[in-house]
Amino acid sequence: MTKKKFIGLLAFVLVSALLFTACGDGAGGDPDDPNGNGGNGGGGTSVTFSSLTQNGSANATTTQLTLTFSKVIVGLSASDITLSGASGVTKGSLTGSGPEYTLGISGVSSSGSITVTVSKSGYSISPSSKTVNIFYYSGSSGTFPYNRAFVDANLTGDFSITYRFIVNNNESGYYQLIRTDEGYMYGVGTTKTGGKIDYELGGAVVYRKNGSRYDGYSYNGTTITAGPFDTPTTEVNNIVKNFYNDYIVHYVGETSGLVKGSDEEFLGITCEKYSKTSTYGVITTYLIDKATGVMMKWTMDVDGIVQGRVCHEFKRTGVVLPAP
Repeated sequence: MTKKKFIGLLAFVLVSALLFTACGDGAGGDPDDPNGNGGNGGGGTSVTFSSLTQNGSANATTTQLTLTFSKVIVGLSASDITLSGASGVTKGSLTGSGPEYTLGISGVSSSGSITVTVSKSGYSISPSSKTVNIFYYSGSSGTFPYNRAFVDANLTGDFSITYRFIVNNNESGYYQLIRTDEGYMYGVGTTKTGGKIDYELGGAVVYRKNGSRYDGYSYNGTTITAGPFDTPTTEVNNIVKNFYNDYIVHYVGETSGLVKGSDEEFLGITCEKYSKTSTYGVITTYLIDKATGVMMKWTMDVDGIVQGRVCHEFKRTGVVLPAP
């Protein structure tokens, strides 16, 4: 073999070796290898970002984003997701095992759009970003549906409702109103015995209808202790009105700036949740029975110290007015 031919053969062998190294073992790679040895240019597992949805509406602020992919992205976390286009919106936790994931968000202060970008090592995600419209609801635009008229139209028939005060994170006292076709009972007590509220002397009065007036009776939570006392209808109406204003529709006049959140169950009742934060950092929250408009809970949180009122019991069946 001549020197010229040897050099040519050596060059061919070197070029072939380089080509073999660059192309791997000739199998074309695994397109689903998350370690970056796939067949899509070394970008890892190919995943399609299929859809992006949110849970808000014209009368509900967006609090969650739902991301759906073509397959599970192993180890995906909130740190792999970037939000843009919506000032002040921050990420919460990411839940779900895939291919659908839910990302909590907070800080939505205006309706608009938000862009979600996903990047995970070992995966080639296409498209990497999607945009969705989000919503902000202040509760003060005239669409807040609850007031005394709403309650009067929906809280019909007999009922018994009891509230407690929240003082420095602790519940205290019992404030009860019973309404039936026969009349009313209003009472204020401090303790319960055997499931019954103990009313101190004069702490509870039963008002039974008697023509255009009422007969009033003192009540200790178990038995009638005195009466009857002739009671004008205007006096009873004022007592009932004050109870409604102080408890049942306590939110009236306080709806400015409220933001509607997700529904919550309270005492087995589906409630709408509204809240707002003042410039001083005071967080006010209401839970309102969707069916009747009755306030189930009201709290004011100041640096973790909570004051307010909370429904202890709400009955609409089997309600009996104490008898003399």
